[in-house]
Amino acid sequence: MAVQLAEIVWESPQKHLRIGWYDAEQSILVLQVLDRWTWEDAVHSIVRVLNPIIAAKAPQPIYTIISHDRFVKFMPRGGNAISALRQVLQTDPPNEVLAIFIRQTDVIRSLLEAVVRISRFADKRDKYRFVNTFDEALACVAAHKEQMARSQQA
Repeated sequence: MAVQLAEIVWESPQKHLRIGWYDAEQSILVLQVLDRWTWEDAVHSIVRVLNPIIAAKAPQPIYTIISHDRFVKFMPRGGNAISALRQVLQTDPPNEVLAIFIRQTDVIRSLLEAVVRISRFADKRDKYRFVNTFDEALACVAAHKEQMARSQQA
């Protein structure tokens, strides 16, 4: 079941990818993978669509949730995963404070960790979370917002 978005800002021509704001405050941006996708789809939707939306909100902190609504666990097909992940990390907007993957395979987690290590993106390692449900993703966002509020008060 697809998560209800407050505002859809982009949908792929094939209707298999959708990006939208989860909340009216526009602090949580969701990439919904509605059907099988490729690494090329991943790079296009993240680098050319999602990241510019996030960057346009700077300096407001943005939380990104990548959810797979029809398939429990899968990764994009075809292409070069390492190259695709490197492109995504190279265009990482500074105001994206967390990127949360729902129901993602251990392979994606391992690939992401490898790319972070070999591409000198170690400073980005802490921003990625892997959870099983959308509610867990929202809990990560809430905990991070609370932690940011406490650190601003200190």
